[in-house]
Amino acid sequence: TWGRLEAATLTNLRVYGSGRLGVWVPVTGADSLLGFSMTVAAWALGAAVAGGVTVETLPELMEAHPEGLVVMTPIQLRHLLSWLPPGFPPRPGWRLQVGGSRLPAALAREAQLRITPDVWHGYGATESSRIAAAPALSLADVPGAVGVVPPSALVEIVADDGRPVPPGEPGEVRVRSTRTADGYLRDPAATAARFPDGA
Repeated sequence: TWGRLEAATLTNLRVYGSGRLGVWVPVTGADSLLGFSMTVAAWALGAAVAGGVTVETLPELMEAHPEGLVVMTPIQLRHLLSWLPPGFPPRPGWRLQVGGSRLPAALAREAQLRITPDVWHGYGATESSRIAAAPALSLADVPGAVGVVPPSALVEIVADDGRPVPPGEPGEVRVRSTRTADGYLRDPAATAARFPDGA
């Protein structure tokens, strides 16, 4: 809904848009949820959006502009690191927002040394939007950490029966927020199975 889109955009502005203008690059593509929400946030701030930029053309764009923000997946980041030209100087005016899957600490460290010290990790899903984010540097010493849950979201780890598990125990992630879908379109059976009590 428009309300969820607005809530997601405002959260994204607070999480990775704060104080960052320049050129915003959705390497994931504006057709992905990550790229789309970043594009909307860039337009809301008045930043330029560069569409169609690939990992191979990104270093040249970064050298041509003093600051910006890139949204990509860990696989794309790994590819970018292997593609960097020799002697590429780190670009401290740029921020990398990496999401779509877990960001390994070693990959984040290499990106901080070779691309920019400003590397963020975001975690979420299409149904929930972003549910955790933080600078990669702050997550380095916490095994398995994916970020900090933003205000207005509730995240629990639950067992098969839906009850919260004790800290450190495995379980399923259950999320409730203003940005979370409340069901599947025209599929009440799947909604009842996957969204008990709206979460």
